[in-house]
Amino acid sequence: VSALAKEAERNSYRLSWGTENLDNVALSSSPIHSGRSSPCLDRDNSSFLVSFMVDARGGAMRGCRHNGLRIIIPPRKCTAPTRVTCRLVKRHRLATMPPMVEGEGLASRLIEVGPSGAQFL
Repeated sequence: VSALAKEAERNSYRLSWGTENLDNVALSSSPIHSGRSSPCLDRDNSSFLVSFMVDARGGAMRGCRHNGLRIIIPPRKCTAPTRVTCRLVKRHRLATMPPMVEGEGLASRLIEVGPSGAQFL
């Protein structure tokens, strides 16, 4: 009985760590870091991943997911605390295309900024 138990234990380790059971994990890729060690968070907490809160004091935030995106809310433009969101939108998911003049075209996916009804320049 002990020989069968040892063989079953050896086989369970082999099956649990086999490449066919790794749930699509690429072992050659680098690890993903989160929290304070994330490269998109700088020391003054002026970056955001998807959304951030703004109030009557205003503020400026830099998006770490969308390279080069910076949102500036001037003071006294939000009367109440408001969550500003940013997300990439695929062209086929849009109800209507954004207005463009002749000769303009999309070079990348669109960035949807919310809340809906807010005016962004």
